[in-house]
Amino acid sequence: LDPVGRATRGEIVGFWDPTGAEAAAPRIRSVERGVVDVVISSLPYRCPPAPYGLAMRLARRARRLSQRLQVRLVTPEEHPLAALGRVLGDALLAGCQGAGVEVSLGAEIDPDALAGGAVTAGADNRDEADLTIVIPRHRTSPLLVGRVETNSPLVAAYGRIRITYPDGPPPRAQPAVVIDPATPALATDFEEADRQWRALRVESW
Repeated sequence: LDPVGRATRGEIVGFWDPTGAEAAAPRIRSVERGVVDVVISSLPYRCPPAPYGLAMRLARRARRLSQRLQVRLVTPEEHPLAALGRVLGDALLAGCQGAGVEVSLGAEIDPDALAGGAVTAGADNRDEADLTIVIPRHRTSPLLVGRVETNSPLVAAYGRIRITYPDGPPPRAQPAVVIDPATPALATDFEEADRQWRALRVESW
């Protein structure tokens, strides 16, 4: 994860690993009014639905505690979970609306500014947030550098786990899970999914 520096206005904290969560927890508890932003800094990132769930939980917590707190989610995505179709993304947006979370899609965010404690390089109304919780830019693990593009025969066969929700989105509906064993024939599907994923990226690894 990229480092996140101290902000000149409000507070900004990186949040996507145990260390970040430990740092964010007391700051979240200390904010009782004002604006809290949950900012997705760049794509891709681990567990795409999680920032939306975090924002909803923060908004519901504020409502339960009768706090005058506005929660906003800011993301460069044009639509949540676009690679999986619109159904789950629409469900996330509906959940945010129900929880009172304001969602800003297609936002211009400067991941390089985060180390200096800013969300964008220039002036922006997100500077007015009392607390900004940032999902930092993800980079390739040093252990994987040089291995992502390998053509080794060790990765010539692919398995697949398919999870669908035939009766609607969670939490009410139950998933249907199908596990396809590894075969070379699945390589074509994997390569097409990889091509689509790369087309959605904002920041290169």
